[in-house]
Amino acid sequence: MLMKKITRSFVVAGLLALATSVNAQEHVWKYVATGDASTYAIRDDGTLWSCGWNETGQLGAPAVSERTAEWQCVGTDTDWKKVIGGKAYAFFIKEDGSLWAAGTSESGVQGTGDGMDHKELVRVGTDNDWADVTASHFWGYSAIGLKTDGTIWGWGQNNSGQLGLGNATSQSSPVQIGTANDWVYVKAIDNRTYAIKADGTLWATGDNYSNLLGFNQSDEELVSLYYEFTKVTTVPDGVLSVSGCENTTTIAIGKDGVITEIYAIGSNSDGALGDGNGKLLTATSSSDEMPFSAKPVKPLLPEGATYSMLASGQSYSFVLTTDGKFYAWGRNKGGQLGDGSELEQ
Repeated sequence: MLMKKITRSFVVAGLLALATSVNAQEHVWKYVATGDASTYAIRDDGTLWSCGWNETGQLGAPAVSERTAEWQCVGTDTDWKKVIGGKAYAFFIKEDGSLWAAGTSESGVQGTGDGMDHKELVRVGTDNDWADVTASHFWGYSAIGLKTDGTIWGWGQNNSGQLGLGNATSQSSPVQIGTANDWVYVKAIDNRTYAIKADGTLWATGDNYSNLLGFNQSDEELVSLYYEFTKVTTVPDGVLSVSGCENTTTIAIGKDGVITEIYAIGSNSDGALGDGNGKLLTATSSSDEMPFSAKPVKPLLPEGATYSMLASGQSYSFVLTTDGKFYAWGRNKGGQLGDGSELEQ
């Protein structure tokens, strides 16, 4: 009888171990986001994971000192929905609409109001109606949040008016931007910010030294800094999303989530605008020699094609067609266009 009990115990233990192993292998990733040099992912069980650099605690994993190449589980919560990475900081949104932050507190970018770096996730305020957050990502320390009621809120660095608050004062906790409640999209790029209203109109604020906000102003009338969101009228209504880098802005136009037109503004070095008028940037050339368009131009994409996504890196862009094809243009020195070459397009 004792032997049967022992044998049964071993069998049960073995089955439990096998089940645990199988369950662990069955997990899949459902969300991924990147910061400056840190990566975040959410698993199908709602757990949050991170890896990469952690010099200011942006991974939310206090056991990691400087960096790690191994995925770290962040806490024990299982209800994570979205992650937004920035320059040594990150934001995290739960299924209940609460907002959390980790990493550097530079310029108040965490929004916690305490002026402290955080190596563990800390909640931003007490509201449970956060729908999305955008951060300046590679440069600067600014953040704009979109709430489910259609209002937008800003915090962090505001020296070139990128928060749209009508001033250049940085904020250590979220402050409502204006009184409008019909915003549906926000995007921070470098030291400028774009927002889209429910009617598809595009609005912009912040750094406009290079006309990248899209107003197409002459040298004589150029307003170099905007401190409030101002309507962009040089592109059609029906704006769906905005992308870009410190030298370019790309804008997607369409309806019901389907992109039918793309516009590009800014430096055309290495063909970044995709209109066929670009110039290769060499070791001896300067940015002053590069063609530039303050007027929105259309990349030379196939006639009649429609797209589901637009994404831009440093002087290059990708679009994904609704039937699953990629088109890309611009800088390709590292092979980032994925066309089997290192030639600019």
